[in-house]
Amino acid sequence: MSTWLLDSKCVERMKWLFSDLPEEKRVMIKMNEVAFFSVTPAVYADEVARMMRTVLALLGKPPYAVIDGTACVGGDTRLLAKHFDMTVAIERDPETYALLQDNLTTWGVDAKTISGDTAALIPQFWTLIGAVATFSLYLDPPWGGVDYRSQTDIQLTLGSLAVEDVVNRAFEAHLSMKLAVLKLPRNYNCGYLFRKLGKHEVFRITQGNFFVFFVARRGSRVKEHGRTAMLQLRKAREEAKARSEETKEDGETRGSGE
Repeated sequence: MSTWLLDSKCVERMKWLFSDLPEEKRVMIKMNEVAFFSVTPAVYADEVARMMRTVLALLGKPPYAVIDGTACVGGDTRLLAKHFDMTVAIERDPETYALLQDNLTTWGVDAKTISGDTAALIPQFWTLIGAVATFSLYLDPPWGGVDYRSQTDIQLTLGSLAVEDVVNRAFEAHLSMKLAVLKLPRNYNCGYLFRKLGKHEVFRITQGNFFVFFVARRGSRVKEHGRTAMLQLRKAREEAKARSEETKEDGETRGSGE
């Protein structure tokens, strides 16, 4: 039994983080303390993954792959894998990596897992994904624990590299990498990010308590593509809401015996 089941606060948080899963699936998830503050709530993670896939399809030819460079216990990996032809999950902490593998097996997620440092693995990205025409990089770097909220103009790293440098190096190393997506707190130093990524185009959206930055090479029209992805996402939300209301009405009608 997962130890978090003994803590009522953790149980409630898991309902939010994995709101798309039934209880019998949630109780099987392996977590650690870091994961409770790192996993993206499913409602947001799925929307970001959907937008990534839409934008990437406008930037290159299929098949499409994604490298989750900060996989943690697999919360984002699980939903990225729904939308991409191939998914690679990288996690550097050995304990967390073991949880990642267990969770992906439990969920039946088809993803290649790598234990290592994403920044150090940049030269090997092409080897990791194989003969895939177009790929993207997703990074949700550690925010520094709950104390991040009291800070201003945060700058984050992966290992010894600023996350912006990881993105720049990955673009320089791989022409088939068409998109990088960064999930960062709202108190991030955005001015620093835009300066460091100045050679690229950047499109930003807000989700929950964080920003999501879509980064692509200059001339890619990523802002235009990002807006297209948002319109498609909004349409999908409206259709899902309509289906939900229709299902509810059908249930009420049957219940009244009409």
